[in-house]
Amino acid sequence: MSLPYLPSNKSWSDITREERYFCSELYHEFKSNPSELVKILNKKSSLKLDEGDDWELGFEVCFYRDLLKAFGKGIKAVNKDLDENHRLPQKRTFDLCLFSAQEVIIIEAKSQAGLTEDQLKDFKKEKERLNRLFDFIEKEQQQPFGRPKVRLVILASSKYLNSNRSLLGRKQSDSEDLWSSVFYGKVSWAELADSVQCEKLKSVFMRADGLCGK
Repeated sequence: MSLPYLPSNKSWSDITREERYFCSELYHEFKSNPSELVKILNKKSSLKLDEGDDWELGFEVCFYRDLLKAFGKGIKAVNKDLDENHRLPQKRTFDLCLFSAQEVIIIEAKSQAGLTEDQLKDFKKEKERLNRLFDFIEKEQQQPFGRPKVRLVILASSKYLNSNRSLLGRKQSDSEDLWSSVFYGKVSWAELADSVQCEKLKSVFMRADGLCGK
């Protein structure tokens, strides 16, 4: 579809730079068969996920809010019993999540922009926050349950992942130390494009890969 009010009569999907658009395309491609995405992550990273597990793919996952709501609780009520430094985030939303009985893989996606140092440091606290959430659930259920292993993965442009733009002004060694303490794997949009058969989807993912810094 071409639109006369856009440059060169392009369509909106040709010009959007919104990460949620690219994540939506990814979600709709793999939601019915998330194990295929698991295979890609295993191939492109060192995650070593169990491809035989029963996986579910989530999009725009408001993990804290919706999980607590499923137990009949609100975040504000739960936070009343926590000190200010340990409260759960009310609006925390993960771009994509892979769920199995044993694991939760949080996928943070970036296209034209990168992560700031403050964002990286905040992500470093995610596992601690999730453990507090699981502590609450165990208390509610009055019994321990099989806690999933939580790991974070970054999905971004190949240009971004192959540079240290994320931490401008810091030494590369410091940058790598902080990255490795936050993310267990990194995958580029270009690598996703190489892994799918649909030419239209390849084009979408390659456009996401080429937006870095633009």
